[in-house]
Amino acid sequence: GVTKPAAVILEAIQGEGGVVTAPVKWLQKIREVTEKHNIVLILDEVQAGFARSGKMFAFEHAGIEPDVVVMSKAVGGGLPLAVLGIKRKFDAWQPA
Repeated sequence: GVTKPAAVILEAIQGEGGVVTAPVKWLQKIREVTEKHNIVLILDEVQAGFARSGKMFAFEHAGIEPDVVVMSKAVGGGLPLAVLGIKRKFDAWQPA
């Protein structure tokens, strides 16, 4: 079996299955565990959109900072665009 996952991927607001908001304490605990074990935390904000939860990103209600944020739909304004926001430590590209 897997002894250590490469990443944890989740939505702060589950879009499918009834628009379920993840409990703040649960999100905080997930962040705590992923930091402790050096596991990448990826937050999918595709369906949550921008500022629809009262904050720019739904995960901000928990006061956490993921390693990667996935954004789409709202970011393109109708165009098929997607964006990944990553922490600087994951930027492997060097300036030319």
